[in-house]
Amino acid sequence: MKRKSLVLFILLLATISQSLAQEKPFLFGMKLSPNIGWMKPDSEGYNNDGLKTGVSWGLVAEIHLMENYDLHSGVNITMIRSALNYPDLKTIDGNPEVGEMSRLYNLKYLGFPLIFRMKTNENAKKRFFGQFGIELNFLISSDAKDKFLSESAGQVNEENNIYKELKFARYSVIVGAGMEYALGGSNKLITGINFNNGINDVLKDGNRIDPSINQIAINNYFEFYVSFLF
Repeated sequence: MKRKSLVLFILLLATISQSLAQEKPFLFGMKLSPNIGWMKPDSEGYNNDGLKTGVSWGLVAEIHLMENYDLHSGVNITMIRSALNYPDLKTIDGNPEVGEMSRLYNLKYLGFPLIFRMKTNENAKKRFFGQFGIELNFLISSDAKDKFLSESAGQVNEENNIYKELKFARYSVIVGAGMEYALGGSNKLITGINFNNGINDVLKDGNRIDPSINQIAINNYFEFYVSFLF
């Protein structure tokens, strides 16, 4: 009886050790993700001017919590492109002109996500998952392609650095789903889609025609990503 118990105990230890060996506590890798972004304004006279494409890339880290549950983090460089139409005041040849501004925003952020992932059991080397989390972003650079249209001056096209017109930090909530494919050993290929929902205003100051109107808008995007972990 004691010998049987000892054998069962050794087999149990071997099974646990094998399971732990299959799931490394930490995995690292790289990520690439094109995105589709837009502005959501909340100011009188401000309107979204369509969807724009951007891209994100960076390093990812997976922390194994327990069976089918992981924590994902890393660092991203994300280009979010979006556009607004709004009434504006511009000085042209020394004269103040009232008109309509169409501005394309090209914003680059340094982001730090923290995401909780819930996975299905593996089947034919595949797992499906859902995830949610948060991300803190810091503005690295920003420029705009402006088309200003007024009755007297016509259309004026410019490219401007607008860093001082934007808030330094962007906060967002991430919700997504995807698939994980085992490549052998601890290597994984992961694909999926995320909705990155901004939760704070990214614009500063008031409108130049009517300073009582605060410029308020958040930027959102969907990203389609591929990452490789090893």
